[in-house]
Amino acid sequence: MTTSGPASAGLERVLRLHDGRHLTVTESGDPDGVPVFFFHGTPGSRRTGPTEPDLARSVGIRLLTFDRPGYGGSTRQPGRVVHDCSLDVEDLADQLDCPTFGLAAWSGGAAFALAAAEVHGSRVRAVSIVAPLGPFDDVEATEYLPAERARHMRVLRSRQMGTRTTALVARWGLRRSAAARVDDPAAHIDQATLRASPADRAVLARPDVRHQLIADSAEAFRQGADGWADDLAAIAKPWAIEYRAISPHVTIWHGCDDADVAPGAARDLAGAIPNCELREVQGAGHFVLYDLWSEVLTAAADGAG
Repeated sequence: MTTSGPASAGLERVLRLHDGRHLTVTESGDPDGVPVFFFHGTPGSRRTGPTEPDLARSVGIRLLTFDRPGYGGSTRQPGRVVHDCSLDVEDLADQLDCPTFGLAAWSGGAAFALAAAEVHGSRVRAVSIVAPLGPFDDVEATEYLPAERARHMRVLRSRQMGTRTTALVARWGLRRSAAARVDDPAAHIDQATLRASPADRAVLARPDVRHQLIADSAEAFRQGADGWADDLAAIAKPWAIEYRAISPHVTIWHGCDDADVAPGAARDLAGAIPNCELREVQGAGHFVLYDLWSEVLTAAADGAG
């Protein structure tokens, strides 16, 4: 099914997947350009994208952003793990006629993009990652998070809990925050701006970014907190990615003043992936993505930033 989204959002499609679930995708940019799949943050939705409507087209990119299960218009997938997203990417690529494609991700989307890069390496042109969360494997990556968030993630990492139980615990803890974001997404973004680091506050105060983040928050929680809880449950457990098996070139950007995820997370990932370039951005925070869209999409398309 194909529908028209907001004026700057592009063409929206609802695709039926291999197991009967539906995934909602927004397509924008150059329809004849290099396909790039974008993995939104945690929480997030397909509303995340360049705030300049013509940016993707100007760099020759066919940009495909999609809601992970439980977010926005995509069917929930209880108990999902990081690698389950790789099957969805294969479905999307086949149905949208993308023999090869680039992958780009922000923050919590990094795990899912890297899993897809491992599984579909022969089809992936390159990978772009901005401000990655994790990796939650052998490294105790909670040390890279703010203290309160680190405590929450350590609870979710308990080996005694399976992924479904972990999601239940996460949903209970997130219910009030999710409800508040649904009731007044603009107030949530304004409060986040006030609490942000100086580097991020400058980005969040931009009208174009604020407008998009309000729309993104409202869409992310259209089904409640389930997508967010499932994401955290999947990310908190070991990702089970064979980093040495990732064959495409990977570029990682991380702001040196990121107060949400410390740069050590990006350094650990870059050290684990054989063909990886780390670019640490001075004076930038977690929302540095909004200053890097052109570089990120170009690098995902051909491996050169």
